[in-house]
Amino acid sequence: MAQLVGTGLGLLMRHPAIAFVASIVLPLGLWLLLGAIDVLRPAQALTPYSSVRHLLSGQMNALSWVQWLAVLLIWGVSLNALGAAQLRKRNHDGDPASALGEQSPSLSQ
Repeated sequence: MAQLVGTGLGLLMRHPAIAFVASIVLPLGLWLLLGAIDVLRPAQALTPYSSVRHLLSGQMNALSWVQWLAVLLIWGVSLNALGAAQLRKRNHDGDPASALGEQSPSLSQ
């Protein structure tokens, strides 16, 4: 799960160091914030740290599997889809190297 979050944030953010830190701070910070506010505490189940506790403890029931799937879709699939969409937007001319800030092979010849 952490790899999916990191990959998605890496696609969304230009600086790898910021994406690396955000892949830890964003889910953990959201988990702590939601846990600190009583009304929002049930939404804490939609953070990676909450779903991983059930998975690692071996106490997975049907609700825990649904929660894990929702977290995977939110944090894994949606972040990567947003990152891919942003990469396509940056790369409107069709050259993936230029979107990543690298020199295109045709320009280096």
